[in-house]
Formats: sequence, C-alpha cells, structure tokens
Amino acid sequence: AQIPLLMRAIPQPVIAAVNGAAAGIGFAFALAADLCLVARSAKFVNAIHNAGTGHELGMSWLLPRAVGTQRAAEILYTSRPVLADEAERIGLALRAVDDDKLLDEARALAASICANVPLGIWLTKQSLWLNQGVASLEAACEIEARAVFMAQASEDAAEKRRSFMEKRAPDYRNK
Repeated sequence: AQIPLLMRAIPQPVIAAVNGAAAGIGFAFALAADLCLVARSAKFVNAIHNAGTGHELGMSWLLPRAVGTQRAAEILYTSRPVLADEAERIGLALRAVDDDKLLDEARALAASICANVPLGIWLTKQSLWLNQGVASLEAACEIEARAVFMAQASEDAAEKRRSFMEKRAPDYRNK
C-alpha cells in the first residue's frame, strides 16, 4: 500500500501509459499517477474483487476524485471493465491514443513538463495534491503562495526567465 503514497511523494510527476489491461494493482497504480495516457486497446478492471476485498491501495479515495462518487461506486462494486474511450470521457485517463502512439505521447507529455522549472513542478505537484484536502480557497492560496515564493527564488527560475527572453531552451541546474 506504500507505492501509491510514494508515487505522490516523489517530486517528479508520474505519467502512467496504460497499454492493455490495468487490473487490480495496475489499476491502482494508474489512478495514483499524476497523469494517465491510455492506448485505445486499454481497459481498467477492478480485479481486486478476485482477492475478495474489492478495494485497496487507496482506490476508494483516488477513484471518486477522478470520476465522481457514483461512477466510482459502480466501477468498484461491479468490476465492470472501463474501456479506453470511456476512461478518457469520464476523467479516468487524460487521453486515449492509438496503440502505436502511446509511448511517443507519454514522452512528449514528459518533455513538455521538463521544459518547466524543476522546483516549480515539484511544488506545483505538492500543492495540487495537498489542496485536494484543504477546506477553503484561502488555505489553498496560502499553500500556493509559499510555493511560489520558494520557486521564484531559485536559480532555475531566473534561468527560465532569461531563456524565455532570449528565445532558447533553458539549462536547468536544480538550484
């Protein structure tokens, strides 16, 4: 049960690229990822019922946040397969792509993230997930304000601003 927590705790965004069936633990890992791309042949199945439990690895917390409570209840209770196009439509996946394009799409998504300041991405990831549990907009803004202050003070943020003005790719040093 620690893997989904670790996926959320690491500073880098986790991109799941689901090709084929994501069943049981694979389903949970796809849910725990920050972003999920699926091949058109992919499907999600709550096979954890085969172990007699119905849910684990945070699925009862993650799935309603992705697709809403009623839809999550149906998926968790019935174990019916969710195919790629539906997964995209209901928010279980960011995007469904042709099978042969899945890894290219995942790499392109990763590259677009890597174009940004590493500390800014890490702090944005922290804020995104912390703010899922705060009680007010004010609390969310406070978390973001602290992150913005830290990110803007980094050398990499200054490099991002310079590279933007000079119309070149940034050279980050993780400082």
